[in-house]
Amino acid sequence: MASKATSCASTTRRPVQRLTPVKASVQQADGIKSKILQKAGSKNGLDRNPQQHEELRGIVDELASTSGKHDMDLTGTTWTLRYTDSTGSSAGKLGPLTGYVEQEFPANEKGFYYNRVNFGLLKAKLRAEYFKVRDDKINVNFTDFTFFLGPFKISKAFGGSGHWILKFTDPSLRVLDTNAKHIFVLERLPGTTLNF
Repeated sequence: MASKATSCASTTRRPVQRLTPVKASVQQADGIKSKILQKAGSKNGLDRNPQQHEELRGIVDELASTSGKHDMDLTGTTWTLRYTDSTGSSAGKLGPLTGYVEQEFPANEKGFYYNRVNFGLLKAKLRAEYFKVRDDKINVNFTDFTFFLGPFKISKAFGGSGHWILKFTDPSLRVLDTNAKHIFVLERLPGTTLNF
């Protein structure tokens, strides 16, 4: 009897356990966000080297996998640039200068936004319109550009267009991948600090 019992036990099939992927919790996403901001540097990403940019892109992809793509209305919000792997003017760079960058979506101009860069005595402002074409994609069309140098101001029409692919969005952080294949990480502010 003992041998028969052993034989039956050895042939008994156990149910197969299927592992299903679990989405990262809000706490996990917050941890990844903090890691990005800690590694972003202090100059909009312009002080990061190629190895650091590669590491940050990997962390951004990790954040994107948490599926944090909340459909939020940007009207009336203001954001500051914390990191980008771009080295152009959109990174707040003008020659040897690195400026403080804000992006404002005015409540009284729905469908438009302003990128403002403060270099000190020199300031710059770009105006553009934006519209959503799908849940994770926003098209932008640039309209005009203004330079301020002390009390003097020069404005001109500025053509061009592009798009943003939303990799992550929540009420405090937005991560975009642009048509130029650059990552932008923007952190929300309580309001604009640049009034030009």
